[in-house]
Amino acid sequence: MAFEHIVRSYDEEARDTSPDAAFRVLSGKQALLMLDGTEEAEDLHKVLRVRGNCGVIVTSRTTHDAPAEWQDITPLEHDRAVELIRAWGGNFVPDDALAGEICDLVGRLPLAVRLAGRYLAHRRQENQAEKYLAWLRESPLKALDRGKRREESVPLLLERSLEQVSGEARQVLSVCGMLSLNPFHEDVIAGTLGMSPFEADDCLGELVNYGLLVPGGERYQVSHALIHTYSRKELAPDTEVIRKLAGYYVTFAREQGRQGGRGYARLDEERAHIMKITEACKDRGEWDSVTALVWAVDNYLDTRGYLTERLAMVTMGADAARESGDKQEESFFLNSMGICCANMGSLNEAVQHFSMAIELMQGLRTLLEPRGEWPPQMTNDLAAAFMNRGVAFANQGRYEEAVQHFSMAIELMQGLRTLLEPRGEWPPQMTNDLAAAFMNRGIAYKNQGRNEEAVQDYGRAIELTEGLRTILEPRGEWPPQMTNDLAAAFMNRGIAYKNQGRNEEAVQDCGRAIELTEGLRTLLEPRGEWPPQMTDDLAAAFMNRGVAYWNQGRYEEAAKDYGMAIELRQGLKTLLEPRGEWPPQMTNSLAAAFMNRGVAYRNQGRNEEATKDCGRAIELMEGLKTLLEPRGEWPSQMTDDLAAAFISRGAAYWNQGRNEEAAKDYGMAIELMEGLVFQARFPSAIPDLAKAFYNLLLLLEKTEPGEAVSRASAFLENLSEITDINALPESWKEPLENLKQLIRKIRNRPGEITVSIPPPHPSADPKAAARLNIAYHEELKKYRKKLAEYKRLPFWKRFRTPKPEKPRKPEEI
Repeated sequence: MAFEHIVRSYDEEARDTSPDAAFRVLSGKQALLMLDGTEEAEDLHKVLRVRGNCGVIVTSRTTHDAPAEWQDITPLEHDRAVELIRAWGGNFVPDDALAGEICDLVGRLPLAVRLAGRYLAHRRQENQAEKYLAWLRESPLKALDRGKRREESVPLLLERSLEQVSGEARQVLSVCGMLSLNPFHEDVIAGTLGMSPFEADDCLGELVNYGLLVPGGERYQVSHALIHTYSRKELAPDTEVIRKLAGYYVTFAREQGRQGGRGYARLDEERAHIMKITEACKDRGEWDSVTALVWAVDNYLDTRGYLTERLAMVTMGADAARESGDKQEESFFLNSMGICCANMGSLNEAVQHFSMAIELMQGLRTLLEPRGEWPPQMTNDLAAAFMNRGVAFANQGRYEEAVQHFSMAIELMQGLRTLLEPRGEWPPQMTNDLAAAFMNRGIAYKNQGRNEEAVQDYGRAIELTEGLRTILEPRGEWPPQMTNDLAAAFMNRGIAYKNQGRNEEAVQDCGRAIELTEGLRTLLEPRGEWPPQMTDDLAAAFMNRGVAYWNQGRYEEAAKDYGMAIELRQGLKTLLEPRGEWPPQMTNSLAAAFMNRGVAYRNQGRNEEATKDCGRAIELMEGLKTLLEPRGEWPSQMTDDLAAAFISRGAAYWNQGRNEEAAKDYGMAIELMEGLVFQARFPSAIPDLAKAFYNLLLLLEKTEPGEAVSRASAFLENLSEITDINALPESWKEPLENLKQLIRKIRNRPGEITVSIPPPHPSADPKAAARLNIAYHEELKKYRKKLAEYKRLPFWKRFRTPKPEKPRKPEEI
């Protein structure tokens, strides 16, 4: 609940309220978090870990909850306590001396003082304050020290107050203890205890009079956490009342769930109560009530994106199913637990839950199938569990295992189709699930470089989804999400075609994806239902078609598509960044669009525009590096992308004759890629590093190639020490060989690299010659020192730093 509150404080519509989402929201912000009553928190430190640079104030009854410095909250000063009890007690507190003694006996705790004041105000008996004081003097409080008195005063005063209310009101307060601390409606009380609204209202009014509840419009709330704790522990209702309370909320949740959005808004108000009641039922072993509550709210929690709460609920559902011996239901809840964990980024936990679900279902299948009792729905559930675990494996980069799991899901669903389709029992949703399995396996194949198999699987997904569209669209049952899925299948096949060099087919498929997604945008955007992710998908389709155009040499069309991607992603940034939802990957995607357009401009000879676009890409990626590198989240691939942007801008500068800027950019790229190759062991940077050195040597060939030649030679020597160059891919060997030949060509030019300083000429006058030689050698020492400093400069800085002048030779005498 704490993570949800943090996330929704910045975005009321956010679906992801996981710890990672809370961390992203607070990242880069300076806010003050107020965590009240943390003694009730199950894992306070998990909350504290997401705070980043934000300050935090913790209030707790246990000192070990304090993250840093802590201090006791002192009781009220005597005069302030007297002022408070007289404000609550009114005319029934006759003088300050009597009021002061009452306050001292209850430890001057604000809640205790308020309870005493409300008691006196509503007993309305003559000499009530004197009687109350006499009772306090006889109570155990008088014998306690002040610190212990504060701890014991509230329960004692609560007992005294509850003695004055009716038995029905006490029962109402016991139900309140089963709810959360959030406000609740009187209908909950009436529905649970079988009271009329008027009877419930009277009982609630009694509790309000004694300060135990506070009203707020049509709702009530327990006035203090200590009263809530007391009610839960000391007034816990019997099991039958808890069952009725659970039953009330099961009925309420089902009714509201059927109403959709309007009903979900009502459920939002009661969500915390439903969670608390489910926990109470679990603690009492009321497993039927737990199961009924979980099923009643599962779809609501899933639709609203309350991941943390859904995980807690389905976990209790799995516990209930396990206790009841219902393995089918347990497997369903385990699968749901895996989905929640996967959506929250906890992939290892997700795999564990999916594995347990699969194991249970396979055991059930072994038992039931020979008896003819294995229903088709269980086959579908088993296929879903295999597919879900496959997705988790794919997100971990375990593509071979992902392919195996998607294949299992496909085999199960195709067998199910063979069984059900002839009977007319094969529903559209199962066709869509089968298409999704082909799509997921295609993506895993693509990530393995198996593009031919990927193309085939994407084709099957397209065929199934278009067939489904033919059936559903005329019936008005074709949902927007399926259009989006079809667009994704076309785009993914287009990428696979591009990777095979089949660029014309790639252009066609990406164009089809763009057409479908733009049609979807036209439909959804006016209704306010066009999500940011679909904008990003559309931008990706333009990017991929742009790459296919570029591969065909159609640079003008490529630049236009990259421009569309830039426009979409910049609009997305404007929308998401203020809400803290602009992830690093989208910054990287925007930078890639600028860089690709810069390259396309350069290939058209539009070098001025190319330098601007590459510069924008560099600016975005360097900002991203500043953000991610200190957190250990800056991957090698992004370093390589940044180096590529410097190389591209360097080439554009060179084409403009701006050699100084070109040399500097090549130097920056070389520095980045040397770190990748020799420190991060990122071998794919090797060919680009060789090309960067080659371009730099060509640029400096007629000016100052000396240090660049030495550094390029050192790169080749160091590379041969860490890898067998002959074993590198053939496409990598060509730039390395070109670099070697260029180095040999430059080194074969005598006098261009070494600096020769001739000795002074001999003199006819030995003394004069000696003086001249001494002066000359002193100057020579200074010159050599300056020359060494100059040579230590990065070669792209030498354009701004004058080379030291050699000392003049002595004249002949």
